[in-house]
Amino acid sequence: MNVRITLNCLNPPEPFTTPVRSGNMLFIAGSTAGGTDAATGDIAAQTEAILDKFEHILKANGATLANVIKVTSFVTDLREGPAAGEVRLKRFAGNFPASTQVQVAALGTPDLKIEIDAIAILPGLIPIPNQLIKWRISCQQIGETYIKNWAPDQ
Repeated sequence: MNVRITLNCLNPPEPFTTPVRSGNMLFIAGSTAGGTDAATGDIAAQTEAILDKFEHILKANGATLANVIKVTSFVTDLREGPAAGEVRLKRFAGNFPASTQVQVAALGTPDLKIEIDAIAILPGLIPIPNQLIKWRISCQQIGETYIKNWAPDQ
């Protein structure tokens, strides 16, 4: 059974929450450079600041940027996206996660140029592969009814 745990990292203002852990997955909600010196900087500086926040959150959960498997970036100008991408390429250094980038009309303040959220797999917690194997077996045995009948082992 997966248990949802809301973690109080970086103390975001209510009603926002930064990370939520479920099983061995860590979901980091959209973060900006707000509250940092980079908040009024270019998109590269803002991306660096966001990834610094992510490193802090990941470290508190026994992980690193290498554990991130998916990021979504929201940018106010797609023409600036490549500069953010260069920072991500450098910071993820060979462990580049699946990535999506979309343009949005605005973020929290006019100076903010990018917001990023992330999903990470935490090392050493509730191994997902065993659950996926059991899911595939039940899928073969009971056809389409697996949705109603499947549950991971406790």
